[in-house]
Amino acid sequence: METIGRYMTRIHRLCDANFAAAEAAITSGRWEQSAISFECFCRAVEHHFAAEEGVLFPAFEEAVGGKAGPANGMRDEHERMRGVIRAMAASLRARDAGEYLGQSETLATFMQQHNVKEESMLYPMIEQVLAQESSTALYAMRLLRHLQG
Repeated sequence: METIGRYMTRIHRLCDANFAAAEAAITSGRWEQSAISFECFCRAVEHHFAAEEGVLFPAFEEAVGGKAGPANGMRDEHERMRGVIRAMAASLRARDAGEYLGQSETLATFMQQHNVKEESMLYPMIEQVLAQESSTALYAMRLLRHLQG
């Protein structure tokens, strides 16, 4: 049976794979391929953020009665990651491998720490709180992915 945690962890792995592919392409000077892989990474990350910010976090916060807590911390981390991703995009457009790789090292560390918090703490908490609504949340996240293309 699909769970919220399994679904979101699969998206984490998709993000990781596209992130690694873009980095490998830049390292070997394949700029066109890096742009494609980076675009795939960005789409997967934005789906991940939208699923959490648009579906999971609001449902969780409604169930627990407030916005203070772990979801707010994750939103803040999403914004910081978006900033690094924007810097990576600019360095990719400028074909500045050194800047891109420096930013990607920062993001890789940040994503790893972020994903561990989500997978080991937040998703299990959300699954417990949203036990009755988990199938609805999964449906909404899949629909969102389909609508995002």
